[in-house]
Amino acid sequence: MTVVRFVSETSDDDLELMRETLGCLGLELAGEPAPIASGRNHNWRVETSAGPLFFRRHRHTRPLERIELGLAALAHAAAKGVPVALPLASSNGTVLFGGPGRFGSVYQWVEASTYERGAITPEQGGVFGTMHGHLHLALHDFEHAALEPATELAWDTAGSLADLVRIRAVVTESEDPEEPERTDVLAAIDEQMPLLERGTLPGPGAFESMDRQAIHGDVHEGNVMLHPDDSIAAVVDWDMVASGPRLYEVIRALDFTYALDNEGTLAGYLSAYAQVAPYTAAEAGQAVELWASSVIHNTWALRARFLEGDRRVEPFIGAHRKRVREYSDAGYLRWLAGHFREFASG
Repeated sequence: MTVVRFVSETSDDDLELMRETLGCLGLELAGEPAPIASGRNHNWRVETSAGPLFFRRHRHTRPLERIELGLAALAHAAAKGVPVALPLASSNGTVLFGGPGRFGSVYQWVEASTYERGAITPEQGGVFGTMHGHLHLALHDFEHAALEPATELAWDTAGSLADLVRIRAVVTESEDPEEPERTDVLAAIDEQMPLLERGTLPGPGAFESMDRQAIHGDVHEGNVMLHPDDSIAAVVDWDMVASGPRLYEVIRALDFTYALDNEGTLAGYLSAYAQVAPYTAAEAGQAVELWASSVIHNTWALRARFLEGDRRVEPFIGAHRKRVREYSDAGYLRWLAGHFREFASG
């Protein structure tokens, strides 16, 4: 397992929002906040007059209704028995504080750890799969006015090609010695563009018949907190709640945790998931094809790094190239669909 890591970046505005938020809860900051290294999110462990708490500054690009959607889904899942960290509420029931572009929320600090990406054992895969099955059952009847399809399910070939052309220009012109190896990035773009230019990949409309439901949206090892005995302490980070086929999210989680690289872990995950939330062979086949086309169209890591200047996504660039290669390989897709069908109920 890995434990939470800390970095040391907190702006004056972050501190002001923390103090405002804690003040609304009748609390005070009692020490230097410790930012948590957690992808692109902005989270801190904060020492307060009530002990250590978890503070989240929601992304400034996240609309209020999307933040409220995540909080509503979290509460719904908690009511169905999913372990979560609920936000602390003020005396009038408010759990979200601040204003447009700078919303904050506070949670009880969970003393727990996470699995290590790429090193999840078959037994741990079973824990993960069981959790994911229960999560989908809990969210099956969740409805909300702001619930929309996951953004990864709304790809556009022309848009993806335009992104890659812009990114290629930026990388070609850059002379920054701290950038990832330019030749590798350019090679990745040169592999992805021809796959899109062929125009043979199915579009989102080809999968409209698949059943959809509310999903967490970002299930991976960093968002599943564990007690020392490997039991689930909390499923966290609900800002990406969306609507989508549940097996799409299963494949996404397996892919993001690198569990697809270990057949034992893959089997442990799928076997455990299927025992809780059975699925059919037809669902499995469609989900693999859906995820494959989504991945080949995806430009997120390259776009975030080179068009938005976000260096935090650099670790994902190599994985992006690997995914594009794998999901354009018909043999790999048959292999993956076969593993899913092995545990299908019909």
